[in-house]
Amino acid sequence: MKKRIVRIGVILLASVLLAFLLEFIQIRTQPPVYEAEERVVSEAETLDFAQAELTNAVLKDENVKTGGEGSVILFRFQPAKNLSYVTIESKLHIHNEIPIRISWSDDGETFPDANNTVLLADPGAVVWKAEIPEGQYAALKIELDSKLTIRPIRCRDAVTEKATVPESIRLWRIGILIPALFFVISLLCWFRTGRRLAAAFRSAAVSLKKAGWKTPLHILVFLALGFLAYAILRWIVSGAFFGPVDIPRQLFCILAGLAAGLLLAFPKTLGKKPERLFVFFCLLSGWLLVFLLPNDPMVNWDMEYHFEQTHIYSYLGEERLTIPDADIVNMSNTHDSFNWEERISSQEMQDESYAYGAYATGYSGLMLNSIYDIFPAAGMFLGRVFRMPWYWTMYLSKLFNLLICAVCGFFSIRRLKSGKMILACVLLIPTNIFLASVFSYDHGVISFMALGMSYFFAEWQEPEKKLSRRNAFVILGSLTFACLTKAFYAPALFLTFFMPKGKWAETAEERREYVSRKSYALFTGLALLICLLPYILPLFQGNVVTDMRGGSSAVPMDQIRYILEDPLRFFRLLFSFQSGYLNPANSSGLLTFFAYLGMGPGWDVLCVLLILIALTDKKPCDRTLERNVLTRIMGLFLFYISVCIICFCLYVSFTPTGMDYIDGVQPRYLLPFVFPVLMLFGSGLAAKLLNIDREWKQRLYNGLAFLGSLVILFNTIYTVCISRFT
Repeated sequence: MKKRIVRIGVILLASVLLAFLLEFIQIRTQPPVYEAEERVVSEAETLDFAQAELTNAVLKDENVKTGGEGSVILFRFQPAKNLSYVTIESKLHIHNEIPIRISWSDDGETFPDANNTVLLADPGAVVWKAEIPEGQYAALKIELDSKLTIRPIRCRDAVTEKATVPESIRLWRIGILIPALFFVISLLCWFRTGRRLAAAFRSAAVSLKKAGWKTPLHILVFLALGFLAYAILRWIVSGAFFGPVDIPRQLFCILAGLAAGLLLAFPKTLGKKPERLFVFFCLLSGWLLVFLLPNDPMVNWDMEYHFEQTHIYSYLGEERLTIPDADIVNMSNTHDSFNWEERISSQEMQDESYAYGAYATGYSGLMLNSIYDIFPAAGMFLGRVFRMPWYWTMYLSKLFNLLICAVCGFFSIRRLKSGKMILACVLLIPTNIFLASVFSYDHGVISFMALGMSYFFAEWQEPEKKLSRRNAFVILGSLTFACLTKAFYAPALFLTFFMPKGKWAETAEERREYVSRKSYALFTGLALLICLLPYILPLFQGNVVTDMRGGSSAVPMDQIRYILEDPLRFFRLLFSFQSGYLNPANSSGLLTFFAYLGMGPGWDVLCVLLILIALTDKKPCDRTLERNVLTRIMGLFLFYISVCIICFCLYVSFTPTGMDYIDGVQPRYLLPFVFPVLMLFGSGLAAKLLNIDREWKQRLYNGLAFLGSLVILFNTIYTVCISRFT
């Protein structure tokens, strides 16, 4: 008990210290807010007439009055003064143009003919400026042949700078950080993350030591194969192995070549640890889109909203907009383009605008149903910490989105004993990679749904083992996190309750390490309540959560009354809509759709590939679930219920009242269902015919599955994105 209290105290202290440290870093690195008026650093410098040598001129009331012909004002500087111009100001307007000869001397005695200029004093002004070569001069001479009253002569303007508004620590932000950090650190300790990372590094070191000379050999083979694939792609793209290729196509050839090299050079990893190769494939293909897709609201669905929420999360609730930030939020102009030179010019202008600092600040509040934006927000925060240019901060922010997809995919695939390639190929669907490479939270739903469902199916693949607390937490925690934004995926929580009977702890001794059926049911109910919080909390404030994109024509209560008037009419409409929405022949919008950029080719081939993998990626450990027909039917039914909820919600909140169609139901809403449906749909019959019982067969099978997915993925990226560059 004492150890637990001490541990909690240490974690709490670490959370407090880390919260203050992060707040200090935030204050020091965030774009400043400048005051309206600039602050004078040093006053304008004038020449002292009292130290001047006057000829045919007199000093009167701090001004010099010249006597006419032969008037001279001579300044000698000790030490030499840096000059670049001279400004002469008259006390009164003059009637005629007056020539004023200005000379300067390097030694203070001689005034070469080259060191002079003639200033014509215009009657239309009282201030005249003469430019002289910038340098150190020992004397300055001013000659004129007219009567003139000259005010003090300036030789340097006032130096000003923008004054920043003083910043103070936000205690409310620290108040948010402390419990959040306490939860995260406690979670990391509970999962023994430190020990596992250390063990992973030790295992990697031992493996490298055992491999010996084989490791550099594998790297050389990988580089050779990658270069060969790169050269072939260069030939396909440009028509010559070493022809001219612009930066986007060059980058495409390099990254696609590296992916091909990885696929061919590491057969052992391909057969036993496909999740490792998945991470590289995900990052290589995703980085192409992160780097090359324009930072423009007209690239992705609702990009301006997702960017704004990311921006707010990076400040934990404070809105601090610079000019390029506001351009995206307000959709005021096009930021980048598919012309590379214009892209570079646009980015330079954005960075210059960002240097002006924030022009608008204020507390906005955090939206719970945008919680996934915390991941790109972390990248945005780090970009400010490292003083990156604005556009590189954008790249880093989107890269963190992609990293979450890669990390969740890694642990999801690793947990499965069978169905690894089903999940890997689903996560490499072009639309999935696109959503993970832009400002969006769809990738969060897909990734965490895959993580939770993979742990659920893994429990069926190990029916003899009890359900541990950590695995139960991953299942319910991941699915809850996945449903926070879109609660209509919540029926997946009920599916996880259907597990083999031997999974539940029965005795008091077993309950110390494992989960009982009653406990799991209780936590499932709690998870469902958490999923509904973003929709319940506004009700206490008198608000109804709706989809603002539907406009004023979508009135939820009127639409519900319309449904209740004739429920059968709505069900006919629902089934009619779903007959097309769930038709595999219409999968192009689900598999190769890049939002406003359009659809890529090969969706039909990918659809067939996914079905074949679902039928063949099976092992003996899947037989328990295969024989449990009730669970499989219940799972498919629950996912269908989710689709019905999606249609109902968007008909109520997005579709104009009384319409005979359902608007706003995007094909991408089905992406979180693809993996679990394929796992439930598949059968072991085809797998028995293939008889993948040897290592070389598993390598070949995994390689062909990855090859099909990667060809379609990179072809879609090239067709929809790379080919647009001019």
